Amino acid sequence: MRWIVKVCFLLAAAAAIAAGGCVNVSQARQKIEYYTLEYEPQRLENAAAIPAVIRVERFAAAPPYNTTQMIYRERPFSREAYHYHRWRASPADLATYFIARDLGGSGAFEGVLPPGTTAAATHVLEGTVEEFYERDLPDRWEAVLSITVSLLRERDPDPTKRLLFQKVYSFTETSREKTPQSVAEAMSGAMSRATMELITDIRRALSNRS
Repeated sequence: MRWIVKVCFLLAAAAAIAAGGCVNVSQARQKIEYYTLEYEPQRLENAAAIPAVIRVERFAAAPPYNTTQMIYRERPFSREAYHYHRWRASPADLATYFIARDLGGSGAFEGVLPPGTTAAATHVLEGTVEEFYERDLPDRWEAVLSITVSLLRERDPDPTKRLLFQKVYSFTETSREKTPQSVAEAMSGAMSRATMELITDIRRALSNRS
């Protein structure tokens, strides 16, 4: 009789451990949080649209940022990635979309076309996301953005005349809090500043060539 009681006790203990293990595994699972850029495009007031149709090609990204994981830097020469904090789209796709949206929403050009369109364009905008990460400093976190952009004539038989300008846009925005969401907010501010400066540069380049 005693061995039956002992076996029952052991079975009950094993069941309790197994149940507890399931609870711990379930509790250990953490929901993945997704982030994107969020800001309003700015329209240039009292500025006539330049007669140019710009097609924005899909941007590329430097290898460390060719991912949807949010990348952060705690010390020189290191890059780490969050497991549970991700961008909704890759930095290359985010840059492509917001640059095309902001150029189109500025009213500065006759037309702005997205990648893959079959409509004719007078100019092409290409670029690479060089940096897109969270920089962790002892007293603050920062969003670091760097994009190389090239504006080219769509159809010019002389390759030396196709490139109108090439420039690197680098901006750093301080995060209000030391959280990934605040970094996404700061990155939005950096992208907004980059696109506004880009619009000004494109208008200047096209006006000088007209």
